[in-house]
Amino acid sequence: MAAYYASILYGALLTVGVSLAALLVSVLLGLLGAGAKLSGNRPLVALATGYTTIIRGIPELVLMLLVFYGGSIGINHLLELSGTGATLDINPFTAGVLTLGFIYGAYMTETFRGAILAIPRGQFEAAAASRYWRMKKRMRCLVGASRFDSSTACIIIFDVRRYESRK
Repeated sequence: MAAYYASILYGALLTVGVSLAALLVSVLLGLLGAGAKLSGNRPLVALATGYTTIIRGIPELVLMLLVFYGGSIGINHLLELSGTGATLDINPFTAGVLTLGFIYGAYMTETFRGAILAIPRGQFEAAAASRYWRMKKRMRCLVGASRFDSSTACIIIFDVRRYESRK
């Protein structure tokens, strides 16, 4: 059994690395998606809505296989058509991070959008009275920070649910 400790430690560290990197990608995509949904720009709202609807409806394993195998095949086919003769193999770590980040970015989009919409109207009025009205675009970020405590709990719940679903 002692011979397997190094492999178990390596696997645990790899799991933590994938989780943290995927969390960064998903939070970034979630913030971008929430900003797009709340922007009022119809093409951005449609794009973000399509992203969240489609990605949340496709099983995770299907997306992982699609990115890992389909991504390699698609990129290599495009490289072949361009005449460069180069090939590209996708690193499994990178494919896992991007796929998990892309999947949970759709969930984070809705989490952050809901947290921003849950900000009481009075906080916006207080920000306007405090001369934050000149920084209207920044006002949502400044006032919105008060609601990200509840979205942090949702992020943790999503992360726990991700690991429970793999048992």
